Amino acid sequence: MPDNHNNGSSSSGTTILTGWARTIANIFAGRAATGKAAQQPKAKNSSARIKLGQNGEKLACKYLKKQGYKHLLSNYQIERGEIDLIMRQNQTIVFVEVKTRQSEDFVSGEAVVNYHKQKHISLVARHFIHTNNLHDYPCRFDVIAVVTADQGKSVIRHYQNAFPYQLQ
Repeated sequence: MPDNHNNGSSSSGTTILTGWARTIANIFAGRAATGKAAQQPKAKNSSARIKLGQNGEKLACKYLKKQGYKHLLSNYQIERGEIDLIMRQNQTIVFVEVKTRQSEDFVSGEAVVNYHKQKHISLVARHFIHTNNLHDYPCRFDVIAVVTADQGKSVIRHYQNAFPYQLQ
Protein backbone atom coordinates (compact mmCIF):
# COMPACT_ATOMS: atom_id res chain seq x y z
CA MET A 1 0.00 0.00 0.00
CA PRO A 2 1.34 3.44 -0.81
CA ASP A 3 2.75 5.42 2.09
CA ASN A 4 1.96 8.83 0.65
CA HIS A 5 -1.37 9.75 -0.90
CA ASN A 6 -0.35 13.39 -1.35
CA ASN A 7 1.72 13.58 -4.47
CA GLY A 8 1.83 17.32 -4.96
CA SER A 9 1.59 20.60 -3.17
CA SER A 10 0.92 24.18 -4.12
CA SER A 11 2.96 27.23 -3.22
CA SER A 12 0.35 28.16 -0.60
CA GLY A 13 1.00 24.90 1.25
CA THR A 14 -2.33 23.37 0.22
CA THR A 15 -2.03 19.75 -0.85
CA ILE A 16 -2.97 19.03 -4.45
CA LEU A 17 -3.98 15.49 -5.30
CA THR A 18 -3.19 14.34 -8.80
CA GLY A 19 -3.54 11.13 -10.76
CA TRP A 20 -4.21 7.98 -8.75
CA ALA A 21 -4.14 9.88 -5.46
CA ARG A 22 -7.17 11.93 -6.54
CA THR A 23 -8.93 8.76 -7.74
CA ILE A 24 -8.42 6.91 -4.46
CA ALA A 25 -9.30 10.00 -2.43
CA ASN A 26 -12.55 10.34 -4.39
CA ILE A 27 -13.41 6.68 -3.98
CA PHE A 28 -12.62 6.66 -0.27
CA ALA A 29 -14.64 9.87 0.10
CA GLY A 30 -17.58 8.05 -1.46
CA ARG A 31 -17.61 9.87 -4.79
CA ALA A 32 -18.48 7.91 -7.89
CA ALA A 33 -15.76 5.83 -9.48
CA THR A 34 -15.29 5.16 -13.16
CA GLY A 35 -17.87 2.69 -14.36
CA LYS A 36 -21.59 2.92 -14.12
CA ALA A 37 -24.13 2.04 -11.51
CA ALA A 38 -26.89 -0.16 -12.83
CA GLN A 39 -29.97 1.94 -13.44
CA GLN A 40 -32.43 -0.63 -14.72
CA PRO A 41 -32.79 -4.23 -13.62
CA LYS A 42 -32.59 -6.94 -16.24
CA ALA A 43 -35.91 -7.53 -17.99
CA LYS A 44 -35.96 -11.30 -17.42
CA ASN A 45 -36.57 -10.84 -13.66
CA SER A 46 -40.03 -10.30 -12.25
CA SER A 47 -40.69 -7.06 -10.41
CA ALA A 48 -41.25 -8.93 -7.11
CA ARG A 49 -37.89 -10.66 -7.47
CA ILE A 50 -36.17 -7.37 -8.31
CA LYS A 51 -37.74 -5.70 -5.28
CA LEU A 52 -36.67 -8.59 -3.04
CA GLY A 53 -33.08 -8.29 -4.29
CA GLN A 54 -33.00 -4.50 -3.90
CA ASN A 55 -34.35 -4.77 -0.36
CA GLY A 56 -31.72 -7.41 0.46
CA GLU A 57 -28.95 -5.17 -0.86
CA LYS A 58 -30.23 -2.25 1.23
CA LEU A 59 -30.33 -4.44 4.35
CA ALA A 60 -26.82 -5.76 3.63
CA CYS A 61 -25.45 -2.25 3.10
CA LYS A 62 -27.06 -1.03 6.34
CA TYR A 63 -25.65 -4.05 8.19
CA LEU A 64 -22.13 -3.44 6.87
CA LYS A 65 -22.28 0.27 7.73
CA LYS A 66 -23.18 -0.68 11.31
CA GLN A 67 -20.08 -2.90 11.30
CA GLY A 68 -17.94 0.12 10.39
CA TYR A 69 -17.67 -0.32 6.64
CA LYS A 70 -17.80 2.65 4.27
CA HIS A 71 -20.17 2.34 1.30
CA LEU A 72 -18.46 3.20 -1.99
CA LEU A 73 -20.80 1.99 -4.75
CA SER A 74 -23.90 -0.09 -5.37
CA ASN A 75 -24.59 -2.16 -8.48
CA TYR A 76 -21.26 -1.54 -10.21
CA GLN A 77 -21.84 -2.89 -13.69
CA ILE A 78 -19.83 -3.59 -16.79
CA GLU A 79 -20.85 -5.53 -19.88
CA ARG A 80 -19.79 -8.90 -18.44
CA GLY A 81 -21.24 -8.63 -14.94
CA GLU A 82 -22.14 -6.69 -11.84
CA ILE A 83 -21.06 -6.36 -8.22
CA ASP A 84 -23.87 -5.65 -5.77
CA LEU A 85 -21.90 -3.58 -3.26
CA ILE A 86 -18.40 -2.16 -3.13
CA MET A 87 -17.44 -1.26 0.41
CA ARG A 88 -14.30 -0.24 2.25
CA GLN A 89 -13.14 -1.67 5.56
CA ASN A 90 -10.14 0.36 6.71
CA GLN A 91 -7.86 0.28 3.63
CA THR A 92 -9.36 -2.91 2.16
CA ILE A 93 -11.74 -2.75 -0.79
CA VAL A 94 -14.53 -5.27 -0.23
CA PHE A 95 -16.58 -6.59 -3.14
CA VAL A 96 -19.88 -7.94 -1.81
CA GLU A 97 -22.29 -10.34 -3.49
CA VAL A 98 -25.72 -10.24 -1.83
CA LYS A 99 -28.14 -13.15 -2.16
CA THR A 100 -31.64 -12.63 -0.83
CA ARG A 101 -34.21 -15.37 -0.28
CA GLN A 102 -37.70 -15.41 1.18
CA SER A 103 -37.01 -18.92 2.45
CA GLU A 104 -34.23 -21.46 2.23
CA ASP A 105 -36.44 -24.48 1.71
CA PHE A 106 -34.59 -25.43 -1.48
CA VAL A 107 -31.18 -23.75 -1.44
CA SER A 108 -29.35 -21.22 0.68
CA GLY A 109 -28.36 -17.90 -0.84
CA GLU A 110 -24.65 -18.39 -0.40
CA ALA A 111 -24.79 -21.80 -2.09
CA VAL A 112 -25.60 -20.21 -5.45
CA VAL A 113 -22.37 -18.18 -5.50
CA ASN A 114 -20.63 -20.95 -7.42
CA TYR A 115 -17.33 -20.95 -9.29
CA HIS A 116 -18.93 -19.49 -12.43
CA LYS A 117 -20.45 -16.60 -10.45
CA GLN A 118 -17.14 -16.07 -8.61
CA LYS A 119 -15.33 -15.73 -11.95
CA HIS A 120 -17.78 -13.04 -13.12
CA ILE A 121 -17.48 -11.13 -9.84
CA SER A 122 -13.68 -11.36 -10.07
CA LEU A 123 -13.75 -10.04 -13.63
CA VAL A 124 -15.85 -7.01 -12.62
CA ALA A 125 -13.62 -6.42 -9.58
CA ARG A 126 -10.52 -6.54 -11.80
CA HIS A 127 -12.14 -3.94 -14.08
CA PHE A 128 -12.94 -1.69 -11.11
CA ILE A 129 -9.42 -1.99 -9.70
CA HIS A 130 -7.74 -1.41 -13.06
CA THR A 131 -10.00 1.46 -14.15
CA ASN A 132 -9.53 3.26 -10.84
CA ASN A 133 -5.81 2.43 -10.49
CA LEU A 134 -6.24 0.70 -7.12
CA HIS A 135 -3.66 -2.06 -7.64
CA ASP A 136 -1.82 -1.22 -4.42
CA TYR A 137 -4.83 -1.72 -2.16
CA PRO A 138 -5.87 -5.06 -0.70
CA CYS A 139 -9.25 -6.41 -1.65
CA ARG A 140 -11.45 -9.34 -0.76
CA PHE A 141 -14.72 -10.95 -1.75
CA ASP A 142 -17.55 -11.29 0.76
CA VAL A 143 -20.96 -12.90 0.42
CA ILE A 144 -24.00 -11.83 2.38
CA ALA A 145 -27.07 -14.04 2.54
CA VAL A 146 -30.29 -12.31 3.53
CA VAL A 147 -33.37 -14.33 4.43
CA THR A 148 -36.48 -12.21 4.76
CA ALA A 149 -39.32 -13.28 6.98
CA ASP A 150 -43.03 -12.51 6.71
CA GLN A 151 -42.96 -10.78 10.09
CA GLY A 152 -40.36 -8.27 8.85
CA LYS A 153 -37.42 -9.73 10.79
CA SER A 154 -34.60 -10.69 8.43
CA VAL A 155 -31.62 -12.95 9.04
CA ILE A 156 -28.27 -11.79 7.68
CA ARG A 157 -25.26 -14.09 7.35
CA HIS A 158 -21.95 -12.45 6.41
CA TYR A 159 -19.12 -14.56 4.97
CA GLN A 160 -15.89 -12.57 4.93
CA ASN A 161 -13.28 -13.59 2.38
CA ALA A 162 -15.83 -16.05 0.99
CA PHE A 163 -13.82 -16.95 -2.09
CA PRO A 164 -10.44 -16.21 -3.67
CA TYR A 165 -9.85 -14.02 -6.68
CA GLN A 166 -10.58 -16.17 -9.75
CA LEU A 167 -8.10 -15.39 -12.54
CA GLN A 168 -9.26 -17.86 -15.17
